[in-house]
Amino acid sequence: MNAVELFAESLARLRQQYSQVRFFAERDLVWTVQLIILDLIAEQKLPFQVFNDYPMLPGTRRSLSDDLVILDQNEIVQVAIEFKYEPDHRRRDI
Repeated sequence: MNAVELFAESLARLRQQYSQVRFFAERDLVWTVQLIILDLIAEQKLPFQVFNDYPMLPGTRRSLSDDLVILDQNEIVQVAIEFKYEPDHRRRDI
């Protein structure tokens, strides 16, 4: 499984459990997907790492970071992920 397939599988698992999880803000979604990716890496013994708020350009500005990245064994970014999440204001459970 390559890094793109890893991310695609994490989204498939997210879809399966979406109705069982409450997301209040984007950070909750990022955290959940990071956990799913970590589980997949461990289950399949994949040579990847996943990090959040990963700086893509030198500097201290958080705006230059991606929400999640998947790095290969050489610590090269294979997938950079930026989430945008706005909960449905009609939901009564949040």
